[in-house]
Amino acid sequence: MAYDGCMTGIVADIVRRLADAKGKWRQIAIASGVPYDTLTKIAQGKTKNPRVETIVSLDEALRESKVDTIKLPRDRAKPRVSA
Repeated sequence: MAYDGCMTGIVADIVRRLADAKGKWRQIAIASGVPYDTLTKIAQGKTKNPRVETIVSLDEALRESKVDTIKLPRDRAKPRVSA
């Protein structure tokens, strides 16, 4: 299929761009609407054939500067303990 070959190239481009943006994956997930777990699976090559909508969303988020404007809470990774 010609489409499959084209899609493979696009996915490879997204994977490369995600690798370049490592450290900003949470912001990219928020900006794109793609769940963080899905984004990491694509970036690590665990998802070979992601949905077209997912790739389009990631592409748009990676192209836009809004990824840099998303701030994450510093204590997000720390669980809150109630007394």
